[in-house]
Amino acid sequence: MPLLPRACVLLRLIHDPMKASRDVPTCPRCGVSRVHRSHRRGLIEHTLAQFGAEMRRCYACRARQAWFGRTPIAIGDADRKRWRNLVLFGSGFTLCLLLLWWMISRFTPLVG
Repeated sequence: MPLLPRACVLLRLIHDPMKASRDVPTCPRCGVSRVHRSHRRGLIEHTLAQFGAEMRRCYACRARQAWFGRTPIAIGDADRKRWRNLVLFGSGFTLCLLLLWWMISRFTPLVG
């Protein structure tokens, strides 16, 4: 009869609900546990994957992380990309205006 309690103890050690809840990855940015695997994009993510990282994305805040076991490393930021695109568009627009001003001032005859 002593085998039955031992088997129950072993089963409890193997399937511990508290341990299972600790093993679920949570987003370091917002704390939500709905984090899913994501495709690798770009050279940095492919390089990190060669070292054993898993790319994951949060359902709630859409943040991307490279996970090395239980340790996440943030990859990219949506706000930073938005600002980068805005600066890139603004500098391109300014460059076009400067080119237009140069063409008008260079190729139009001076009046007076």
